[in-house]
Amino acid sequence: MFSNNLLMAAAGGGVDLVEVGNSGLFNSANNEYLSWTPSSASDDQKTWTFSTWIYRGADTTEQRIFGGQANACHLYFTDASILTFDIADTGSSSPTGSLDTSMVFRDYSAWYHIVAVVDTSQATDTLTGSSTDRMRLYVNGNQVTSFASTTVPAQNYESCIGDSGEELTIGRRTATQGSAGMDLDAYLAETVFLDGTASLPSVFAEASDDGLYWTPKSSDDIKDLTFGTNGFYLDNSITQGHDASGNANHFDLNNFTQNAYPTSNMTSNSAPNPLVASASSEDTPSGSEAFRAFGGSSTWRTTSGAGGVANLDLDLGSGNGIAVDSVTMECPDAARAPQNFTIEGSNTGSFSGEETTLLTKTSVSWSAGVAQTFCFTNTTAYRYLRMDCTATSGSTYVEITEMDYNVGAADLSTHTPTNQFALFNPLNPLAYNTGRTLSNGNKTFVDDDAGGVVTTLPLPETGKWKAEFSLAGSTPSPQFGIVDALVDGDFYKNVQYYCSAGANNGTIREGGSTIDSSLTTWTSSDTVTLLIDMDARTAVFKIADVDIGGAGSPYTIADNGRPVFIGVYDGSATCTITLNNGDGGFTYTDADYNALNTTNIAAETTRTVSDPYEHWNNFLYTGTGSSNSLTGVGFQPDFAIIKRRDALATSLYWYDVVRGAGAGNAVYSSANAAEGTYAEYGVMSSFDNDGITVTTGTTDDNGTNNTSSTYVTWLAKLGGAAASNEDGSITSAVSANTTLGMSCGTYTGTGSAATIGHGLGATPGMVLIKDRDVNTYDWQVYHSGVGNIASLGLNTTDAISTDISYWNDTDPTSSVFTVGTSIALNKVSTNYVFYAFAPSEFISIGSYTGNGNADGSMISCISSSGIPLMPIWTLHKKSSGAGKDWRILDAGRNEYNALDAQLAPNLTNVEFTSDAADFVSGGIKLRSTSGDFNDSSSTYIRLTIGIPVIDKAGRILTAR
Repeated sequence: MFSNNLLMAAAGGGVDLVEVGNSGLFNSANNEYLSWTPSSASDDQKTWTFSTWIYRGADTTEQRIFGGQANACHLYFTDASILTFDIADTGSSSPTGSLDTSMVFRDYSAWYHIVAVVDTSQATDTLTGSSTDRMRLYVNGNQVTSFASTTVPAQNYESCIGDSGEELTIGRRTATQGSAGMDLDAYLAETVFLDGTASLPSVFAEASDDGLYWTPKSSDDIKDLTFGTNGFYLDNSITQGHDASGNANHFDLNNFTQNAYPTSNMTSNSAPNPLVASASSEDTPSGSEAFRAFGGSSTWRTTSGAGGVANLDLDLGSGNGIAVDSVTMECPDAARAPQNFTIEGSNTGSFSGEETTLLTKTSVSWSAGVAQTFCFTNTTAYRYLRMDCTATSGSTYVEITEMDYNVGAADLSTHTPTNQFALFNPLNPLAYNTGRTLSNGNKTFVDDDAGGVVTTLPLPETGKWKAEFSLAGSTPSPQFGIVDALVDGDFYKNVQYYCSAGANNGTIREGGSTIDSSLTTWTSSDTVTLLIDMDARTAVFKIADVDIGGAGSPYTIADNGRPVFIGVYDGSATCTITLNNGDGGFTYTDADYNALNTTNIAAETTRTVSDPYEHWNNFLYTGTGSSNSLTGVGFQPDFAIIKRRDALATSLYWYDVVRGAGAGNAVYSSANAAEGTYAEYGVMSSFDNDGITVTTGTTDDNGTNNTSSTYVTWLAKLGGAAASNEDGSITSAVSANTTLGMSCGTYTGTGSAATIGHGLGATPGMVLIKDRDVNTYDWQVYHSGVGNIASLGLNTTDAISTDISYWNDTDPTSSVFTVGTSIALNKVSTNYVFYAFAPSEFISIGSYTGNGNADGSMISCISSSGIPLMPIWTLHKKSSGAGKDWRILDAGRNEYNALDAQLAPNLTNVEFTSDAADFVSGGIKLRSTSGDFNDSSSTYIRLTIGIPVIDKAGRILTAR
């Protein structure tokens, strides 16, 4: 039906793109999980590999991904979002081997690829300082090497995983395995278990040429693997539990919603027509006929004389055969449930040898009143279906409450690692109350304390997009529509529909102002539709496929210079809103309108570049105390900031190709010092072909190259040697990289308001300027978030200073920025250096409002082409008040979440550690109450460099 098939050749990416057809949704609220008990011995319990792709739901309780028959033998997320990998003996509550990651897994907007490997046959172990690993974890192709705690298993240790008769589960720990619970809230895709093989992640997935995008291999590649006796490949092509490895190690489905054939309305053994139910034995005086297993009241039960052996048959009628691939049964009494049975299909109904055995089960364990689903492979349609029970667990009766034959699984999803749909984002609520919850794969929003949520994917600048919603609740006051990126938590920043319980009180608002009222009310029986035309920037609201708009329809989507999202909100205390994002299709047809997913966004947008590391590098090095040539940057830098991280307080040294390297050419952001003031403390002596060279100063080498000290240098590729730029009234010397969106230049002040060419070809959102000659004037920073009469000091903690003399009350253009008469920017005959940044496919510039909460603001970072970014470097400053430092976070010093290594450009302080934020797909999630990032109701500006979530060939970036 669906599979992970080759889609197309990658355009310049080095590997083929594939399309994963389906994922399986595990809804923790329903206790959904898969189970299978091997009946054969493992090929090697000392050696195995488990691989899966996972997209996390909102539930942050303990969640088991995969495990065996023990409390402590599993791969799971802790309630702190740490990944733990334990192996143990059968029934044990204490792991024999264990890995607890330092990394936290809190990105709810992208997929992780997780691989767990066991090979206890290794004689030595890297965790104890030698050359091999008995337990290994890989995330997105990279081996995890930082752990909060570890326990190394003994050589040749055999855990309970894969042992004959030992239950394996995916998505839950069962009572059979220990303490029941740990329900998984997630989507899973491409789940593989290799019995007897220790494999690398490259067996299951591959990287693009730039190494940034990690994507699944094709289904054919996976099927060619050596699975071993108890290996499996759950590809979600038929059901979540279908094994496509060829081993037929199908998992049973527990508590999932199934696409059952409609037999639940049978009223007799021959009604409704054409259904016919029959059985080898019926306890008819007690009202226990065969049809009662197919939706009738009560149960089907044999007489006691059946001896625990019976057939239960269903005739679907002429022409009504189905390709059944699973069966769901519920029994009222575990002792009377079928313990050994087969499922058989026939197109003659004689069951005299021509039938096909579809499923054979032995020694099945039952709990009274708990349904079980058993999966198998079948593509042939059968009219006649039989359950043939050959033994119960001891009773002479056979009794079944409900039996459904299923075709496919309703909990399959087309939200996959190769095509992500817009979901509600638990990181991006519209109000920071405690009453909001998300479920159903982050498609259902429940609120009991007035609040809302927006989607994971922003709306592109072009295209036509669609979403549908359904409603439940006793007194709902629902709202839905278009929401600006959360700069102040105000839902009314754009256009939305609002109503409360009552007739014809629907209201449409634009920017908080009522445009139309007395419209149709959205009730729980209605499906509502939101149609968005981003080319025209208009929205249409429909209820039951009828346009409910008044005279103002279609409604205007304001362009406030910020990304926009689909959002919902509830003003009451009892409301449930479910999003239909097009995963599986929409209820109503609206020509030309598309589901908001990454495949459709890729088709709608133009993306020319993918790799910011061709233009920017967060480079770490250790000083040598002598001339130190740093290589491996990947390009010839034209710009560098250097900062010592450890032990001794030093300034940040700024160099650029326009002014040149060497002694006397650094400027320092921790002070208002003139150019070259601190050259005696270390020098960057040259920009080289693949890096830079740092040397000692005349006094010491602390600033750039002290022996054994640790440093970070942030490097950028600009445009090489400076070129004269006459776009402005003052001629400047400029080196620009229009792809990155950054330029550097110098000019000489005139004392009169003037314009200066920056060379970017796009309008800068941030410009930093420092005079080079005088020890008096602070750095000056223009930022679009504070406007053209305000300036910030990069070397100070001051709030914004407002004066027309800074930028002459004039916004930058795509060719120039304007300076007024301020001597810090434009003193007669004084030399200045500037650094300008414009939105690009790698750079996002914006502002946000803090909430003072450890569940901090979600800062959306979107490229100039409308693609979400995964940040790799960001600069922040509180702009609405004084006393707070500038802050830099980057992915070089913080390889995983949470980000805690911080540096302040305005200070000489050594690097300090305190959890500040997470870099996530689409932005930055603040995790601190520190006023440097997240004071309540305070405004902050930022400059962010990141990786596009969708690359130029259409690949999707993995979660961080």
